[in-house]
Amino acid sequence: MRLPLIIVASLLLAACGGASTVRDTVGGGYVDLVGATVELHQALPVAAERARVFVQDGRVVSGFDHYRAHCAFEIRSVDHGGTSIAADNFRIVGVQQTLQQVVAVPDPSTRQLAAVGLAFGMFGLDSPYYYMGYHFTLHADKQPEVMRMTCFGAYAAAYEVEPPTLGEIRAALGELATIVR
Repeated sequence: MRLPLIIVASLLLAACGGASTVRDTVGGGYVDLVGATVELHQALPVAAERARVFVQDGRVVSGFDHYRAHCAFEIRSVDHGGTSIAADNFRIVGVQQTLQQVVAVPDPSTRQLAAVGLAFGMFGLDSPYYYMGYHFTLHADKQPEVMRMTCFGAYAAAYEVEPPTLGEIRAALGELATIVR
């Protein structure tokens, strides 16, 4: 019973660390993005009564591939009939690592290690799946309603979840936005 609790506790502590650095590349060093700029090159539509718009492979998507990096631009309110985030430069004023447990597995056939799932199941814990990523708190004088950009890595089991690298975040943003340090 201790092993599942240790794994979950370790993930939660790592996610709550609030580190402002992001891995540059797999196996590479870390870069501090506080003070960097997210240059949004075109307007992003935010659907009515929604607070975020998802981006993957350089385009706005209504559904995304859970097993690759993706980002979401988020606004402060859902009390609107549809709006957009205008092209602008947003200063990154904070970076916080985050861990999100997902209740429903998008595709149950993707479980890779049945033994791990069985071990968690024996203790009343189904093999949890997570997204790990970063909340980038954004600021632009002209658009105070834009709150942040959140980028997550691949959806994975607790023992293999990782946040996206800066390279993966840039690939998710594509030509829609650029991060300039």
